[in-house]
Amino acid sequence: LGASAASLRRGAASVATRVAGEGFGAISFAMHGIDWQGGYCFHKENQSPIDLPAEAAPGPGFKYKYVPGKAPLELKNEGNGLALDLAGLGFGGATYKGDWYELMSITAKSQSEHTFAGTYKTSELHMVHKHTLSGKLLIVALPLDCANPPTPPVPGAAPAPGPAPGPAPGPAPGPSP
Repeated sequence: LGASAASLRRGAASVATRVAGEGFGAISFAMHGIDWQGGYCFHKENQSPIDLPAEAAPGPGFKYKYVPGKAPLELKNEGNGLALDLAGLGFGGATYKGDWYELMSITAKSQSEHTFAGTYKTSELHMVHKHTLSGKLLIVALPLDCANPPTPPVPGAAPAPGPAPGPAPGPAPGPSP
């Protein structure tokens, strides 16, 4: 986590912040969030995922302070993204509306969860923070774009052709009998 927060902010066109309550547990996207009890998909306000303006600034009262660390970290496949567990490692956090939230994890997702002006971004970072007293979560979503994103394979399509075959192997050159 050597990147500074300033460089993270410069690389993102938009930042989404949401505060969520406790009790998320395992999350399934099978019903598109309608069945989530700890989330906000079924609420008219604080809903996630959401469509944000192309240039959404952080909400009022949002400040952050992240610090580089030297602790060894394990990158984990969470099924819906790659995650770093940073809980208790002192990487800093964010203040939102006067309350401090410690950085707990960062998850990188291929194709953004949120849309920006109706368009998905190539990927998105979720920086999950936890309030030190109440346990409420603050999730900062940073959209990431790529000039040449990889094209996922189309189910049922023929594989891309490989390199042309070379000459067939034959006997090694040598003296004739």
